[in-house]
Amino acid sequence: MRIIYIHSLDLGKNETSETFVIENAISLAHEGIHVELVINNSSGMSNEEAIKQKFCLDKLPETLNVHTSNVSSRSNFRFYLFAANFVRKFTKPAIIITRSHGTLPYLYLVINRRRHKLIFETHDYYYDLNIRPDIDKKRARKKSRLEQFFFKKLDGLICLNQYQQKLYEQHIDKEKIRVFPTGLKEIKYTTPEKGFDIVYIGSISPRMGINEIIALLPYLDKRIILTIIGGKTTEEISEFKARFPGNKLPENLRITGWINKDALFNKLNITRLGLLPLKDTYFNRYLTVPLKMFDYLAFGLPIVSSNYPTVHEYIENDKSGLLVDWNDTQTVAKRINELITDKGKWQRMSEEVHKVAISRTWSNRAKDQVKYFNSLANA
Repeated sequence: MRIIYIHSLDLGKNETSETFVIENAISLAHEGIHVELVINNSSGMSNEEAIKQKFCLDKLPETLNVHTSNVSSRSNFRFYLFAANFVRKFTKPAIIITRSHGTLPYLYLVINRRRHKLIFETHDYYYDLNIRPDIDKKRARKKSRLEQFFFKKLDGLICLNQYQQKLYEQHIDKEKIRVFPTGLKEIKYTTPEKGFDIVYIGSISPRMGINEIIALLPYLDKRIILTIIGGKTTEEISEFKARFPGNKLPENLRITGWINKDALFNKLNITRLGLLPLKDTYFNRYLTVPLKMFDYLAFGLPIVSSNYPTVHEYIENDKSGLLVDWNDTQTVAKRINELITDKGKWQRMSEEVHKVAISRTWSNRAKDQVKYFNSLANA
């Protein structure tokens, strides 16, 4: 079996999607599948070196080949052409997976349907914009039309959670749809003597809940250190620091900027809690599967999360995490203080997190996907 995996991410940028795409491609390759990964690379490094550096790898799997467009453009148009031309020249039968809506018209122009199978891996939902009060419908209209026209023609559709699957089953043959939740890099669960560190990974934009996190600081136990692993550029970090008097962070707050996987894993291994503030939007309530949640799970960290259906598949309140209302700052801080200072309760909760994490590795995800791909290839 051969897989052509297409996404318009750029290795020269710090994009959250790169973790999902690269880890997924690597895990499939480790299953012995020949994976042709088609992405962008403006990093100035070779494809292999860029991936090895970002993901702290000694080498890439022998069955993974990376093909990149080096064209710098404000539009993805040239990448779509690059991806379509790669598929056109690829003569061996393949499972083609794309995450980019814009590739669909180009792929359908060149794909040999008798030889290739086309799958879309969806991380959102645009088919019916009437149920999406949280997005700009004008900007989303193109993606909506692409889904309505092309998704019924797909050989398969991959969803990340069950709610997303149910939405698409209203419009598409449900036999074509499968749910493959996001994976974990590997189980890094250990039980060192942890301090009183808590962590947030991700964007420091207000729309991602950073203000709700900062609001906790005056109410947290004085021994607790909050580390924010985020900030893509020095300018972004400077703007963040400017919100504090004299551009000086409070004593119980740290910010690292964007760090590689080794540094991230080292930090998580000495941390007690992971923070997951999600704004109350349709996407966050029903569709999102945040990658940071899986980093927390991999290290046995109880997660302090917004109480939405999207996280209920992973977090049980007071068992594997705390489901909270982030607008009730003092109550959230009180629950964090109680958990982080109660070593026995924290240990029991961490063990429950570990149970959740065991079945969620990228390796297990890849094995399940391969069964699905084999069924398509033999259909």
